[in-house]
Amino acid sequence: MKNLDIYTNSDKAGVLALESNKYVFTYDSDAKSIVSVTMPIRIESWTSAKLHPIFEMNLPEGSLKETIKERFSKLISMDDLGMLKLIGPYVIGRVKYGKYEEDNTSIQLCDILNNDTHELFESLMDKFAIRSGVSGVQPKMLLDIHDKS
Repeated sequence: MKNLDIYTNSDKAGVLALESNKYVFTYDSDAKSIVSVTMPIRIESWTSAKLHPIFEMNLPEGSLKETIKERFSKLISMDDLGMLKLIGPYVIGRVKYGKYEEDNTSIQLCDILNNDTHELFESLMDKFAIRSGVSGVQPKMLLDIHDKS
């Protein structure tokens, strides 16, 4: 059984698990807030044959997904739970997967503006792919950019 701690607003809400080919989300007994309006807090677990939509919407797509798989498939299973575990602390929104750990990777704005090449995008993907918790097919990533001025 694989499982992943789920957080809402920095408080642990429950555990998402893959059991017998079913996704099971169980709220902690002291959960403070819901993960979704369609999944209110209750004692009974929320079970689904597919990943629950509230969690699925945070999975990367397109080139970001492929880059993450390419870079990390030897370290972690690249199924839905593995992907959420890897990018989960960095997704945008109130629901997070696993604990957030501070990462001080950043880039200077002038380095981006003065380097308009395809290699720049690849270099940025190498540095920031797992921190880019943005779904969607269009190529995109989240960066910490600093301007010297």
